[in-house]
Amino acid sequence: MAISSWDNKYYIQTINSININTRIYEVQQNGQTVPKAMITHEGPALLCSWSKDGSKCFSGGVDKIGKYWDLRSQKPVHTLNLPERCYTMDVLFPLMVVGTAEKHIHVYNLQNPSVPFKQLQSPLKWQTRVVSCFSQGRVGIQYIEDKDQSVIEKTQMVYAINAISFHPIYGTFSTAGSDGSFNFWDKDSKQRLKQFPNFNIPITATSFNKNGSIFAYALGYDWSKGHEHNNQNMKTQVFLHATKDEDVKPKNKKR
Repeated sequence: MAISSWDNKYYIQTINSININTRIYEVQQNGQTVPKAMITHEGPALLCSWSKDGSKCFSGGVDKIGKYWDLRSQKPVHTLNLPERCYTMDVLFPLMVVGTAEKHIHVYNLQNPSVPFKQLQSPLKWQTRVVSCFSQGRVGIQYIEDKDQSVIEKTQMVYAINAISFHPIYGTFSTAGSDGSFNFWDKDSKQRLKQFPNFNIPITATSFNKNGSIFAYALGYDWSKGHEHNNQNMKTQVFLHATKDEDVKPKNKKR
C-alpha cells in the first residue's frame, strides 16, 4: 500500500498480514527508501491515516484496536478499544472519525482520546465504506439529490463509494467508487459540479494536493465482489488530473 502526503515527503507502507507488522518508509528525492518506523497490531492493519505534518500515524485493523503513533517512538501514544473491526478512518486534527463493522461511527478528540467524543450509528443501509472529515465541523449523511435515491432504489446494481476527498480551498468534495467513476460535488447547493467518464475499473483512493490544483486517483480491484472476482491481470494505476476552477468551485447561491 503506498501512502503519500502533500508535504514534499512520500511514504510507502508495506502491510504483512502474516506477521502483522506494518513498515513505513520514506522515499527520498533520489528514489532511495529510508526505514522510518514499524507499527504492530494483533491482527492485520486495514488502514492508516496521517497527521497533516506527516509526523503522526493513526492505524486500525481487524483486532478492534485503534492506535495513535508518533513515528519517533516504537510504542503507540494511545491505544483505543473499538467496538468492532476498523474499516475506515479519517483525521483532521484534533478530530478523528472511525467507522467500524456493524455500522458504528466513533468520533475522537485527539487532545483527549481516552474516551470517544461522540458515538453514532450510521443511518445508511449498508456497511460504512469511507468517512471523511471537513474543517467546518458539520456532520451530515444524505443523498445529494432526491433523484439519486430513487435511482438507487430501482436498480439492481449498487456500487460502493470507496473515497471522499475535500478540496482544500473551496470545500467542495469528490466521490469515487467501485463503478470506476469520480464526481465533484458542491455540498452547500447539493449539486454535482462535474461528472467524469467511467473507467470500468474501481477507483480505490483519491486525494487533492495542497492547493487543490491536482486531483490524484488510483485504479485497481477494491475487493467489493470478493476474491473470486479478482483479476490477476488488472493493473494498479495512479493518475493525476489537473483540476479546473469551474469544476471544483462552488455554485453561486440563488437569492
